[in-house]
Amino acid sequence: MAINLGEFKFQGSAQASRGLKEQKEQVTTVEGLSAIMLEVVDTEDPIEVGAETAYEIRVTNTGSKTETNLKLICSIPDEMQFKSAQGPSHFHEQGKEIVFDELPKLAPRADAIYRVMVKGIAPGDVRFKAQITSTNLIKPVIEMESTRIYEDQ
Repeated sequence: MAINLGEFKFQGSAQASRGLKEQKEQVTTVEGLSAIMLEVVDTEDPIEVGAETAYEIRVTNTGSKTETNLKLICSIPDEMQFKSAQGPSHFHEQGKEIVFDELPKLAPRADAIYRVMVKGIAPGDVRFKAQITSTNLIKPVIEMESTRIYEDQ
């Protein structure tokens, strides 16, 4: 079982009667694997209509190989209004989505933290959605965080 990354050489030999000998070498390359974990947490919950909250999005590479071209997209619920965002890459608004530019690489055991600030504009039990894609992910990783927006009558 491979434990460490790198190239490993294995040598084998066989000897038979009448002086027959054979020797072979086999090289096995053990590569790492990236593993992306996505966490989303709201800073204030519940919030009143007109109040603000922020979503902290933490993308962690829990694997042993650097992940490349990570792209984060956040979906803002209709009951919220986008205020601002921060992160390791620039972003732009695309309707109700906040699209962050690709993060070129994320090393093993490293994380990237994004923050999206919003304002509650209508009451409801809403879901903020974050989705990450990358070079090695076959399907996107999706995480949702619920927030309750209330209105005093």
